[in-house]
Amino acid sequence: MFQLIAVPELTKTLIASCVGVLTLIGIMTRPFRWNEAIIAMAGAGLLLVLGLISPADAFSNLYREWNTFFSFSE
Repeated sequence: MFQLIAVPELTKTLIASCVGVLTLIGIMTRPFRWNEAIIAMAGAGLLLVLGLISPADAFSNLYREWNTFFSFSE
């Protein structure tokens, strides 16, 4: 979304930080008794949809840190 319009880098950083903080709050409070993995995936999906991270960066991060991510699913 942000790749279609010109947005300053500071704005992108602030939005990504807000998404990260809201994701962490969601993981800690577990609203509606949701699983932590679902909340984390929603935060990551929002970053992808907004264009704040690229799919290639998301995949490479998942590839490097796969053991950390799979520990959340237990």
